[in-house]
This record gives sequence, structure tokens and C-alpha cells, in this order.
Amino acid sequence: MSTPQEQVQCVLWPAESLTVVQRRFRTQYGRQRSTRKNVRFWNKLRTAGSLLRVQSAGKTRTSEENINRIREIFQRSPRKSIRAASLARTNFAVTTLERIDTSPSFLRQECFSDEMTFHVNGNPKVNVWADLMHDKLTGLFFFSENTVTLRSYLDMLKLYARPQLPAQIILQEDGASPNFCHHIGNHLDREMARRWIGRDGPIVWPPRSPDLSPLDFFLGYVKNVIYQVKIKYPQHLKACIRDAVATVTPNTLQVPWNEVEYRRDSCRATKGAHVEFF
Repeated sequence: MSTPQEQVQCVLWPAESLTVVQRRFRTQYGRQRSTRKNVRFWNKLRTAGSLLRVQSAGKTRTSEENINRIREIFQRSPRKSIRAASLARTNFAVTTLERIDTSPSFLRQECFSDEMTFHVNGNPKVNVWADLMHDKLTGLFFFSENTVTLRSYLDMLKLYARPQLPAQIILQEDGASPNFCHHIGNHLDREMARRWIGRDGPIVWPPRSPDLSPLDFFLGYVKNVIYQVKIKYPQHLKACIRDAVATVTPNTLQVPWNEVEYRRDSCRATKGAHVEFF
């Protein structure tokens, strides 16, 4: 239960995001942050001078008939897929924010993974898989194939990724091909005890959502570093990638990681809109 003094302080903070308010509450008072509901409740009293519900002007009530009509329109029009994507992003944000509210350690248990292709001048390229936790990069894997296949990706998960992941980690899969596959989902269900996030996962990852992953920022940083020099051949490129990764410190990772919860809160509040990049 928050004291009156603590509630007043929360009211003075909401010029910042709700996530920042909660984080500052935990830092200043040394215990579990106040819930989003309470912060909004106190801020409404400050801004409106009342806790009574304000009647909106001219807004019609959503009827079951309207819902069914809109659903039929979406089914007839594939162009509405952008709205489906926004809904998927909103659902992901709401689901994970609820998990964070009930278990503050949830966010630190998340491990983001992704693949990226780095090019040498010309056709040669290197395919890299990496995974990122809140304080370190736990994996960096170079595929030997020019094209990552289902078999090569599954072998990487079995022989490289899974053995090095801590027991309580929740692995996020970006959902890009060939990850979006029934066989890989079955493997993760068995090996991760359904502790994973993906397009077909126990927690559904919304496709085309790099703005919700701090790993996208990290891999972009690595690209900026390595292409400061002229890459000569694939082995040189791999060495440059390793050197760039070695320059990353926990403090560097804190910048994008501290925004993860805020970005989900923004995604939820804007009903799935994309957030500016880190």
C-alpha cells in the first residue's frame, strides 16, 4: 500500500512515461513499484480534479452487429492486414506488460535472438545468429551455408544455442524464415518447456517488429563499427564482427534495454503503432 506522500510523488512524475514513473518509484522507495492502474488513477485526480467518469461527446457505443460487420470486411480484404499486424503488436505488448507487472524478473529473463546477413564487397556474405540478454551477448554463431535452411537452423539451436542458455531464460524468436516453422516450434516446446516467444509460440511475437527488440539496435551498432574499415574477404568479416562485439559493454546495452518496457507501453497505448528506433 502506497503512503499519501508516495502517491503525491507519483502524481508529480507523470510528465514522464508510466514505465519511468514505476522505475523511479522502485528506485526511490526500494520496493515493488506501483501499478500502472494506480499511477493513472492518481494522475487523473491531478489533471481532471475528479475521479468521475467523463461522458464523451458524440461517441457511439460499439454494437455486436458493428463488430461482426467489420470482421466480415477484414475477411474480404487482405489489404487490412496492417490492422491485423497492429492488433498482434498490441496483444503482445499487453500480454508481456501484464507478465512484468506480476513478475518483475520477467524482463530480465527474456533473451532476444535474431539473424543478420553481413556482406563483403561484392557477392560473398556471412550469416550470423546472435542472442542478447539484459547485460550481455550470450551467443554469436556463424552459419557455414550461404543460405540458412531449416536443418542448419535447427542444428544450431540444438548444438549451440540451447546448451549455453540459462535454465530460466525465455527465448524470443524473431519469426523470420526459416524460424517460422512447425518443426522448430516443436523443438522449442520440448527444449524450452514452452518458455519462448515467437510467431507460433506460447507468447506470440508480432511479425515485422524490430522496434520492440533491443537486439536490432545492437546488430545495427555492430554493422556501423565493422564497416568503418574495408572488408576484404569472409574470414576478415568474421574477425571484424567478433572485434566489434568485444567492444560492447553492459553499459552500452543498458541504453536500449532500459527502453524495452517503455516501448511496449507505447505500443499498447497507440494500439500497435511502431515506435521510433532506439
